[in-house]
Amino acid sequence: MEYEPQENENRAGSFIERMKESPRTVSAIIIVVIVIAAIYAFSGNNKDQNPIASESATPTPETSTTPEASAKPSESAAPGKVTGGTTATVAPVAPVDKSMLMDQSKALPEEKKTDAAYVETAVKGDGLTHLARKAATRYLASNDVGYAVTNEHRIYIEDYIQKHLARHPVQIGSQETISFELVKQATESAQQLTEKQLHNLTKYVHVLN
Repeated sequence: MEYEPQENENRAGSFIERMKESPRTVSAIIIVVIVIAAIYAFSGNNKDQNPIASESATPTPETSTTPEASAKPSESAAPGKVTGGTTATVAPVAPVDKSMLMDQSKALPEEKKTDAAYVETAVKGDGLTHLARKAATRYLASNDVGYAVTNEHRIYIEDYIQKHLARHPVQIGSQETISFELVKQATESAQQLTEKQLHNLTKYVHVLN
């Protein structure tokens, strides 16, 4: 046991001597050390770069390429608009010639009235609307209502009148009393109609013929 240190020292000395005697061995060891150091350094750099690489690989949220304006309806497509931003206008309906109203009034059965109302007598095919139409025609032919009356106004007026009459079956020879005041109210209400509302009544004008 007491000779072991000396033996170890001899071995170390022998290794050092061999190293001195063999330059190639020294060079090989140095190269190995350099390679190991390079591998270690390269490995460290890869670890540092991994977070950046992972970040750059993450897809970025897509942003909309559609302009905000295109997501909203165009003004030119809005109701009441036409191309170029010009507001669409409704053409006025044609007024009725007063002389035509007078001719139609004369063609009606002989007028019967009281101090405050027309008394209309039903003939074959008449209903409340027909009786209201007769009273309205007589009134418009003989009174100035303050505006240009159209056939669309006339449709509204007769409908207004018949809606304010008592509901009952109409038979041939039945008489209906229609006050001047009611007809006047109907004509005044008709004056408030807009051009659009009048155009909506155009489809019913044919019943006046």
